[in-house]
Amino acid sequence: MTVASQDTRFRSLPAWFKPGEFADPAFSAATYVADLQQYVPLEVLHQELQAHLSVLHGDLVEVINKDYEGFLHLTSRLTSVQGAVKRIEGPLAVVKARASATRDALLAESHALTRGLAARADAAASRGLLELMQDLTHVLSKVDKLLAELPPPGDAFLGKHSSPEAVEGQCHVLNRVTAEVARLQYQVKKGQDLAFVQTLAPRIVAAADRLQTYLDLALEAAIRQQVPTALGACLNSYASINRPQAAEQVVRSTLTRPLVEQTLAALRETTPGAAGAAAPAQRPGSGAAPAAVPPAAPLPAFLEALTRGMADELGPFLAHAMATSSGVHAFEFLGNGVLAEVLEAVQARCGADLSPGVPHAFHVGARAGDAFLEALESHATAQAQVARFRACQPYSAFMKLWNLPVYFSLQFQDIAGTLERRLGEAGLADEAAPPSPSSPAFHLAATAATWQALAASANPGSSLPRLADRFFRLGLMSLARYASWVRDVAAPGPEGSVGGGGPGASSEPGPPGAPGAPSAPPSPPSNVSLARLLADLATLGEAAQACWAPAAGPGTPGEACEACARAAAVAAESLAAAGEGARARLVAALAEECTAALSQLRGIVASFRMANRRAPAAPSPYAGRLLAPLAAFLAAHAGLLGADAAARLAREVAEGVAGAYASLAADTLAALEKTESSLRRLKSRQRMADGEDTSKGSGLETQALILLQLDLDVQAFASHIQELGVDHGSLPAFQRLREVIKAAQAGGEGQM
Repeated sequence: MTVASQDTRFRSLPAWFKPGEFADPAFSAATYVADLQQYVPLEVLHQELQAHLSVLHGDLVEVINKDYEGFLHLTSRLTSVQGAVKRIEGPLAVVKARASATRDALLAESHALTRGLAARADAAASRGLLELMQDLTHVLSKVDKLLAELPPPGDAFLGKHSSPEAVEGQCHVLNRVTAEVARLQYQVKKGQDLAFVQTLAPRIVAAADRLQTYLDLALEAAIRQQVPTALGACLNSYASINRPQAAEQVVRSTLTRPLVEQTLAALRETTPGAAGAAAPAQRPGSGAAPAAVPPAAPLPAFLEALTRGMADELGPFLAHAMATSSGVHAFEFLGNGVLAEVLEAVQARCGADLSPGVPHAFHVGARAGDAFLEALESHATAQAQVARFRACQPYSAFMKLWNLPVYFSLQFQDIAGTLERRLGEAGLADEAAPPSPSSPAFHLAATAATWQALAASANPGSSLPRLADRFFRLGLMSLARYASWVRDVAAPGPEGSVGGGGPGASSEPGPPGAPGAPSAPPSPPSNVSLARLLADLATLGEAAQACWAPAAGPGTPGEACEACARAAAVAAESLAAAGEGARARLVAALAEECTAALSQLRGIVASFRMANRRAPAAPSPYAGRLLAPLAAFLAAHAGLLGADAAARLAREVAEGVAGAYASLAADTLAALEKTESSLRRLKSRQRMADGEDTSKGSGLETQALILLQLDLDVQAFASHIQELGVDHGSLPAFQRLREVIKAAQAGGEGQM
């Protein structure tokens, strides 16, 4: 079958039969048959598949027959293949044999070369070892010779009367010896596993020790004569042989120790009772006992005098040593050369000033210690030097002389305990003592006690820079405790009373005669006490923010200062929030006093109903007395509250009175409307019984007169509100009162 006939066969296929689906890799015969048998009979499907199979067989036969003749002639052209293969195998065998021979020759040469290189390396190592041994012996002999040429240690070598030129010359000689000793140390490190080197190690160490002895004398002479060139040469020599501790010890014994002893001697002469004082224990590692000084030597005076003496005695040396760029990283003169000696003297002589049980002496001593460390750090010329100084062991030991956690614990117990005791005893009726010139004026004893605790936590006389965060938290805790006290005393007590005896008062009465049993329920606080409390809250909030501003100190980072300012502002806001309860109590109390006059409002209805009165032309007397208690309170205590607080209080009280006025007026007018409606119905029935006109009546005249009187009273109330400096139009409760009157008037006119 040709392709054309196949195309014709495909075009004659039914629409549901698609042979292309058979080539799909996911084709499934069972699924295919199950899908088609739903709408195609199986016989028809079988016929179509048989027809398609016949077409495929025909196509297969056609493809096979297409190149069959060429396949038949293929074997006739392959008759000489075996001979060609045999002809190629011969040359290939020759090439393989030559390649194998060449490879074996190369491997032999490679092995020989490797053995030669190994022998050369062994020879070089042996030669290097021999050279190292020869060089080590030569250098050691040279060092011994150079050291032998030097004068013996003592006065013959750079004595006290040596000239600066002699000191400088000997330092250069020692610098030359140091170079050889450093070379020796390098060679020893290089051949440390060799038995020969281990044999020479004691001689090398002895030579280094002898050199250090000369260097110690030379450095002492250079410091004494103040020869910068000799000083630099000595420091470089110490750094070259890796013995910086020896140089630090020379500085300690030559400069620091005499200065410390001179300072202590001067203090001993000026301290009473010094002659009878016992000598302290001998310094460990020193040959002589320290000078006898009073056991309670004043630490601040000692450190201050020592700081002044360092500028003259140690200043020139430290200025040169800390500015030297060659090997300066190897030395720690500030810590090991200066602070270590001072630390030992403080531990031996100034123990009384290190006890947290004596707060004033401890605080002054800790301040003096911090100032002394700052003076030492001022000699550093780079931040890296300061970091190394703070990381050294004498620095950490000096900082641990003062047990700061114990000191803060004692201060915390003193400040917080005193505040807790005073707040437990104080109430709103307890007035504060007259203030000192440096403290704000408070009205309540509890507020004054809180300020004393706050000032103590921020006082430089008790706080320390290293405890600034803890004392700051203590101040915040004091304010939080006071805010809790304010909420307690302003909270309603039993049966609506407000506790005026402080939070420490018992809420449950004990048996008669029992200790602490209250004789009577606590009385609510007076309006004046609440006003004083509000004034104290405002004053304390401002004073707290001003108190902590200088407490941060000039060296405090800007981020810490900003954080302290934010925390102080939050504390002031918490105080103001705690006072809202007291403000609400004061507003409620004043509003209650003012609304007492509203009891006469119901009498207006009775007075107009019982007597034939003319239309009112003036407000009722009670209208003028509604805000009289508030006006009297503000007139008497306006200076106590302040202008803003007084204006806020007047507005809130006026709002409360207007709200009560509106509620009572609405109830009164509603009752009046019901009464008048009943009277109208009764009179209407009587007229109908008498045959009179029911449209006549004067029942509405009384209601109209009452509404007119209420309108006059509300106008008078509005004028009194204005006199207090409050806009009555901005009060929602007053607007509601006006709407109640207008609604009643509109209803009365409609009924007329």
